Amino acid sequence: MRIYPARIARRRIGQRLAVVCLTAGMVSIAAATEAAGNAGASTAGASFHVSPGSLRSASKHARAAERSFVSDAKTLRKCLGAHSAGCTSVRGKLQKAGRHLQAAERRLGHVAHTTAGNATTASHIGAPTLIVSGQQLQWSRVGRVGDYVVARDVPGQSPQAEVVSTTSVTPPPVPGTTVIYAVRAAVNGAPWSAEVSITYPAATSVTEATQRQAAPTLTVSGDTLDWNAVAGASTYVLATKVPGEAVQYSVVAGTTVTPPAVPGKTVSYSVRTAVDGSTWGLEVSITYAATESTTANMPQTGINSGVEPTDFSSTSLLGAKLVRLAFPIEDSAAQIQPAIEKYAAIGVRVLPLATFTGRMPSAAEAQNVAGWAAAYGPGGTFWAGRSDASLAIQSIEFGNETSYGYQYGDNAGEPSYMARAQTYAIRFKEAAEAISSTGVTVGLLAQVEDWTGNWMNAVYAAVPNFSDYVAGWVSHPYGSEWHTKLQDILNETAAHGAPSTIPIDITEWGVTTDNGRCLTENYGLNKCMTYGEAAATLHTTFNEMRQTLGSRFGMFMLYQVRDQQVTGTSTEPEAYFGALQHQGQAKGAFTTQVQELLASN
Repeated sequence: MRIYPARIARRRIGQRLAVVCLTAGMVSIAAATEAAGNAGASTAGASFHVSPGSLRSASKHARAAERSFVSDAKTLRKCLGAHSAGCTSVRGKLQKAGRHLQAAERRLGHVAHTTAGNATTASHIGAPTLIVSGQQLQWSRVGRVGDYVVARDVPGQSPQAEVVSTTSVTPPPVPGTTVIYAVRAAVNGAPWSAEVSITYPAATSVTEATQRQAAPTLTVSGDTLDWNAVAGASTYVLATKVPGEAVQYSVVAGTTVTPPAVPGKTVSYSVRTAVDGSTWGLEVSITYAATESTTANMPQTGINSGVEPTDFSSTSLLGAKLVRLAFPIEDSAAQIQPAIEKYAAIGVRVLPLATFTGRMPSAAEAQNVAGWAAAYGPGGTFWAGRSDASLAIQSIEFGNETSYGYQYGDNAGEPSYMARAQTYAIRFKEAAEAISSTGVTVGLLAQVEDWTGNWMNAVYAAVPNFSDYVAGWVSHPYGSEWHTKLQDILNETAAHGAPSTIPIDITEWGVTTDNGRCLTENYGLNKCMTYGEAAATLHTTFNEMRQTLGSRFGMFMLYQVRDQQVTGTSTEPEAYFGALQHQGQAKGAFTTQVQELLASN
């Protein structure tokens, strides 16, 4: 049974209030101050700065990452101008700086929203009144607070935030689009203001793009990218996003470029100026024609199942040929044999999951999985003389969501978390070496999900050549933020030099549905999802994942074979992730879609 971590769905801004469009003159700052009330007014006098330590730290790191990125972009442009080619080390620095900037901005956005409150939870502090004057944001001071968090939501981009020590700011324009803004005091639990928006006019010339920080407007003509010149900017940075690969950054001196074609892929592009504080323009994409050697990649598809009689019959009904089964890491090969044998009898291969929930395994336990490989891997002792030896296990998953904090009661970056990551890396290496010593080819799948990058940093600190032992990177990208999770893995593994040939294995993904009856959570998706909507979500998400990961899409394992509870008896999301109902009954269009997906193998 899966135990879910506490999942925080990223909100656009604050509590997703209705958009409020204000223009200059509608509300004066004096009136806004009065309307906001005098929260904390009894402490009149000079302002004070009380932003939470985590917020100050995240803001500081984001600013430093921004400066480094811009500096490296300028250095690369200078190098290319002098040498016309080469500059390999400087190119590498820019890629690393870009990944650091992504992570720093994501962390700041996360901290900005998780330290916020609302009117009911933060009655001790008021919300500023935010207005728009031209392209400037202005807000009323809250008590004596001096620091404020400004959040913005640009269409197609992750929510962004910055910490300022003023009560007004002019954000960098994003021409041709409407950007939503909100502000709050940089105090733990402070509520967000109502949202406002600025609709920026299209920029088509130097005279219209009057700010050096403005986002260029990117257009596509055939396979060529063009954008408007931004006044005062001489260097631009182009971000290239190829499905299944880390984002690549390059510098351009002019306002046009024809990127190298990527056959069979839809590649996304964005551009910004190499100026501190500038922002990315809206993405565009180019779909390149496939060559004869390029074929659409289809991952192995399967389902998470169990060992009860209904699990076997349900697996057969769905047509699955691969199941993920959890076994305690200390179990012997003999102890897991009944499950392997019963699934082999119905023509199904097993992906064993070695579990050690809430603890770390010993060296002996890590090495124990070599016994599983020797018995059930290709050429293993179990298959001797059998006609179904083609069902030998191919991989073993090492741990379940070990890089999440919910099993251990800690958070990313804390000492216990970093120590666990280092221990995990050492045990993983010991397990992989033990499997290798058997002479049987069975891969080991690694737990690495952590958007902060702390887990991966600690893993490689403990085992610098960690990727040499990895047969696949595991992801559980539930909910509406699946794309971000996959991109984090691509970026973080690339940052540590891991080969791009190592696949991404999605060993859990699913939607919870009791045919329109509302549940307490669906991780950013509709909590009252019907079976028909679940079918459409599965179809769309799977195809988008294929587009994102390309040839690196190794496995896609649905969670799970059947509901854990009878329909209508619970509101817990965990109860209704099944492809079938609890006793094996079909879930309409959703079951049909699952069967079609599993038949693709």
